[in-house]
Amino acid sequence: MRRSLATFAAMAAVTGLCSAQVSISEMLINPPGPDDGQESIEIRGPANTKLTGYSFFLIEGDKVQAGIVDLVIDLSGYSTGSNGLLLIRDTTAVLKPAPAVGTSVVVLNPTPDIENGSYTFVLGRGTAPTFNTDLDDDNDGKLDNGLPNFTVVDAFAWTDGDGGNHLYAAQIGGFEMPHATVFTPDFAYRTYDAAGNPFCWTVGDVTAPSSTGPYAFDFANLKVQGGLAKGYGPQGLDLGGANGRLSFCADAYNISLAKGGTQNLDLDAGSGNAGNLYLMLGSLTGTLPGIKLTSTVTLPLTLDPYLLLLVGAPNTVIAPSIGLLDSKGRASATLTLPANAPLALAAVLYHAALVIDTKSSVITFASTPTTLYLR
Repeated sequence: MRRSLATFAAMAAVTGLCSAQVSISEMLINPPGPDDGQESIEIRGPANTKLTGYSFFLIEGDKVQAGIVDLVIDLSGYSTGSNGLLLIRDTTAVLKPAPAVGTSVVVLNPTPDIENGSYTFVLGRGTAPTFNTDLDDDNDGKLDNGLPNFTVVDAFAWTDGDGGNHLYAAQIGGFEMPHATVFTPDFAYRTYDAAGNPFCWTVGDVTAPSSTGPYAFDFANLKVQGGLAKGYGPQGLDLGGANGRLSFCADAYNISLAKGGTQNLDLDAGSGNAGNLYLMLGSLTGTLPGIKLTSTVTLPLTLDPYLLLLVGAPNTVIAPSIGLLDSKGRASATLTLPANAPLALAAVLYHAALVIDTKSSVITFASTPTTLYLR
């Protein structure tokens, strides 16, 4: 996905407003083994909210099928649970871990097996398009007539990278995950910020010892891209359970070694750190065990020449890598990697941020890390 930092920030703001109602929080589309019996869609909103008038549907993105509505779920008869979660499943088998007690669980059987490929997932209210409708008749990647009489409150898209595929989320105010280049995602997992608003998407593959979990993110094969990093934050799907929190995220997770590119970074240190100084740093060699800076703060990066470069030359590779957090404790920056950069010797770059109290000069906060894959 290509867009400016300003667009990224604006999209985050719009999505945050929509989250006061409902948002897509988790999807398991291509689990290990047979898809039927495992596919799940999780929706999050205020507790005990009736979803009258809401629908969830999928838009195919693969080549000649692009624009076809593959699945439509009318949510009017359902509501979120006492914990704000609705889990839609295609089996009654017991998940591991089991959904939280307060989750509203709905079993739709039979449900069409969701294909594995390029998709746009849409959540909203009003008159949803009917199953098998072609919303992009000429396959040019643009919705022919938009979505008349339907208000989109959330949208997300991913691609398997095949040529000629299309994503439709950006044109309806949603988020499009860049192609992972090495795998077709099994799942999409969303984390939320300190205020409970949608903050970051992660996609990847999962492993599982059985057809009902527990599902672990496949960090071992680098088949996870997004805000989550090995050893930090959730390490497995928790369908029907409250999703984890991240404080550092990005909008792209691959940069071509030959061509170079950019990665937009978004920091949420919480309103308690408003006005404090932030510093964004990185490592070529990993996140564990980290650098212990105070009795309570450990920077999740290892000390190496790249980290020293960012300390000694701020606002170069990442800009602005140093500055003051806004009134919500947030900051945004852009990492720029030129074509054939010497940093491209590493397969993965890791980044995290520190926050320093401007009055006491004490380090108060270290973010979770994010990753950048170099291909």
